[in-house]
Amino acid sequence: MLFNLILVGVAFVEANLPIAVLLVATMSYIKKATEVFGWRKPWMLTVAAFLLGFLFAIPEGGIVDYLNFAVTGLFLGFVATGVYDAVKSAVGRK
Repeated sequence: MLFNLILVGVAFVEANLPIAVLLVATMSYIKKATEVFGWRKPWMLTVAAFLLGFLFAIPEGGIVDYLNFAVTGLFLGFVATGVYDAVKSAVGRK
């Protein structure tokens, strides 16, 4: 079951690559725009990345399957924080 959920998340990210790129660009802009503030902490960017990931994972017809929504939002959050690319490159190395 867990492996199937991981495959759902990976398939969603690969099928919706423009959304993932938009999310990464948005997070890059937020990071750049807020670096002048002294109160900004790194964990705040991580929270913002996952919140935007869940926001971008909402399907057009609304949320029907909450588990798939949670998995796709989580994977988009991983993309936004760079974890997805780090794991992908680590797995690809031999």
